[in-house]
Amino acid sequence: MSASMTLFDLAESVLVLRELLDEEADDAIAQRLDEYLGDLLPSKVEGYCKFMRGLTLESDAFKAEEKRCGDRKRAMLNLAKRMKERLHAGLALADVSEVKAGTFSVKVQASPPSLEIYDEEAIPGAFKIMHTTIDKAAIKALLQKSMDVPGARLVHSSHVRIR
Repeated sequence: MSASMTLFDLAESVLVLRELLDEEADDAIAQRLDEYLGDLLPSKVEGYCKFMRGLTLESDAFKAEEKRCGDRKRAMLNLAKRMKERLHAGLALADVSEVKAGTFSVKVQASPPSLEIYDEEAIPGAFKIMHTTIDKAAIKALLQKSMDVPGARLVHSSHVRIR
């Protein structure tokens, strides 16, 4: 067997060898199957696992860098917001509504009206939007007890666990 055989090629070869072994008891076939299952398949799976671990570690490093950059971005935006608030407060305190500052023109002007809800209970129902959510945990519990829930079913699948 070639070292460049893929995992899928190896799996197909194992299936063919098992079928041949079911048809006739041949020591050469049994020995080849043992070689594939005992040496080659574990080696190929180990390679897969090592490569996946490397991808996961690299992904974690990107995630950490993303968080660091996001934190830095938020800090800069917050600083700019605080500076703009201080500029506004300073101009209002000095009772100045417009300043030409080099290439910048700064004006203090009235903002459009904004809405403030101070008592949600007093708001009429026509202005309220209801959101429904499905209690998936309760539905799953009922289905696991063999009870019927229209529109829902349990789906069984498998996954690979690597330790």
